[in-house]
Amino acid sequence: MMVWRAWTGGWGRFFSVLAVRGGLVADLHVVFQVIGVLQECLPDCTVSDSLPEGKLLTESLPVVQVDLLAGEEKHTGFGGEGFPLVIDGIGLDVEVFATSRLQGMEVGERVRRVLHQLPHLEECPVTAVSVPDFSTREDLNPQVRVVGTVVDLDTRP
Repeated sequence: MMVWRAWTGGWGRFFSVLAVRGGLVADLHVVFQVIGVLQECLPDCTVSDSLPEGKLLTESLPVVQVDLLAGEEKHTGFGGEGFPLVIDGIGLDVEVFATSRLQGMEVGERVRRVLHQLPHLEECPVTAVSVPDFSTREDLNPQVRVVGTVVDLDTRP
């Protein structure tokens, strides 16, 4: 019913309902916040949601790519003051492209440290972070090594 009311109100209303309901638009907002924080904290790396084209990739190394994975179902807590509290889960695939595995792992460790600070940032909706160690991924080509991990973020609306 909510989607129908949003549809009759026009596309702008439809997308605002998605954002309020914690849909794709809200998840993308969090992803771009995460990318912004990583860009600020890793000035010697290229951080984006996409890879630079062709030869620009090797010139831009190390590169950190952050991609949105399928989200989790919302959880609602019960009891206490201020409840019900809605918690949404967002999955991110984070890959580091570098000239060597050592460089990739070093950048990956820096990325892990930054991501663990997200719940402590004032304007960030992230409440909890799970970041396993980076591991080897399939190399892009003989000159570019790849390491990556899957990050789980809990967010509040």
